[in-house]
Amino acid sequence: MTSNFLRKIFLNNISQGLQFGSRWFLSIILLKTLSINMFAVFSFVFSISNFMVAILPFGSPVYLINKSEQSKKGYQELANSISIILFLFFVSLVTFLIYIVLVNPQLPNKDLIPLGLVLSLILSINAIIFSFIKGIGNFSFELKIFSVFSLLVLLLCAYLYFVGPISVMLILLILIFVNALMLRLAMKFSSELDFKQLYSNINFTTQSLKNSFYRRFYFGLQEIVTAIYSQGGMLILFYVISNKVYGEYRALLILIAPFALVNVAVSQVLLSHLKSVPTDKIRPAFRKLHFPFSALLLVGLLGIYFFGEPIIKLITGLEYNEEIQKSLVCLLTIIFTSFLCSGYEMMLVLLNKQKQRFYIMLAGALTNIISIVLLLPKFGLFGAIMTNTLSNIVVFILIIIVAERHFSKQDEYSNNNI
Repeated sequence: MTSNFLRKIFLNNISQGLQFGSRWFLSIILLKTLSINMFAVFSFVFSISNFMVAILPFGSPVYLINKSEQSKKGYQELANSISIILFLFFVSLVTFLIYIVLVNPQLPNKDLIPLGLVLSLILSINAIIFSFIKGIGNFSFELKIFSVFSLLVLLLCAYLYFVGPISVMLILLILIFVNALMLRLAMKFSSELDFKQLYSNINFTTQSLKNSFYRRFYFGLQEIVTAIYSQGGMLILFYVISNKVYGEYRALLILIAPFALVNVAVSQVLLSHLKSVPTDKIRPAFRKLHFPFSALLLVGLLGIYFFGEPIIKLITGLEYNEEIQKSLVCLLTIIFTSFLCSGYEMMLVLLNKQKQRFYIMLAGALTNIISIVLLLPKFGLFGAIMTNTLSNIVVFILIIIVAERHFSKQDEYSNNNI
């Protein structure tokens, strides 16, 4: 491993750790201070935000890391990404308003859902700006900005813990303000971006949007089906099981968050590093960089399993019974397969296998929806966790088959030409 790669891994992990870690800690505080029903409602609205963060950029975060350059062309690509986000946000908001006025005026939590959409708008713009900056090679700027973010979130956590709970609406408004502040700081202090030039390049003409969507087509479809299989089930489950069971389900998923940030951090740096590696050297370079982290993760997950009861009680406060124990095994399976998938997924990006990525994630999304129908509400909490587990296993198997088959054909071709 090169020292530069390890430095980027370190900086990106610290940056992602501050973001995800502070949000993770906030989730724990909310679980301990809100009622289980209020926690369920907050988690549902936050899932809407997470779902839309995958939809609004239409694949731009990954696209920009692979295409970023500090030039007029690079700024234009970033401006096009912002145009896509604003356009899809407008369409989403109008569609939601039409739905609650004409189709379902009694939709539960309809006053909170627009806040989830606004939060997703800000998070999406932040995501593509920092993806662009990291694509250029600057992994330290995000760390500086989100140090402030973490401090503000920790102040909110302290207030909730020592003073008392506040309404879900107020919590969402505070999160919108904090993330908007991070966007403003990025715009003011980034040396890589000329925001006046960026603003002037934002274009909503039909031809410009059409071209931008076309260039991101498989990236965008990939993100949509990934959102369906990773977040769609959480949205459906809210209306299928009781608020209490949904709250317990989301409480268990809190355990996954620290490992999700490792997936994101390692995969982003992996993509940035491997895009400069010759195609025939990608597999050995990938294995050299990714497999040691996989081995370390496996050891950590085994430790969590053996100390499952105190960990579950400390973080979630749930009683450690047989159902919780089986759910923990499923969660650990999700964590490990997701980590392996994230690395192989970045290889498919480098190999221009967007079409295959799309079909793999589509299979995962369909598995998730079918498992919800088959497993719920009969199996309750364990059934809810199993829906995530089955879809992750399907994606894990398919993505490895596609990647390794490509490299096997490549090796065969190389041997035949020796």
